Amino acid sequence: LVAEASSLLQELVEKERLETEAQQKLQQALDEEDLAGLEIAVSLCKTLRLPLQPDVDETLKQWRKEAAERQAVEEELEAALSSEDPVAVREVLARARTKLRSEVLL
Repeated sequence: LVAEASSLLQELVEKERLETEAQQKLQQALDEEDLAGLEIAVSLCKTLRLPLQPDVDETLKQWRKEAAERQAVEEELEAALSSEDPVAVREVLARARTKLRSEVLL
């Protein structure tokens, strides 16, 4: 009986440690605007069935969207640079600047 109680206590302590660690990782990822870290922390919180702040899922969606947009611009720019067409490079850069300005103004 004592061994069983001790085992249950250890499990509880370990669960609390994991919950604290998950919440710290979540806050750190939000503070550092770290997409990969946020994805890991959200997954960990969901696995542990911890409640998430109301805006975390929306933040994750927004960061994923922004990362995909950046990736698309980078791919466009790489293609333009590899074509060695200065007009194409200028057009891609102009679109990227316009997009960046519109995001800054939001």
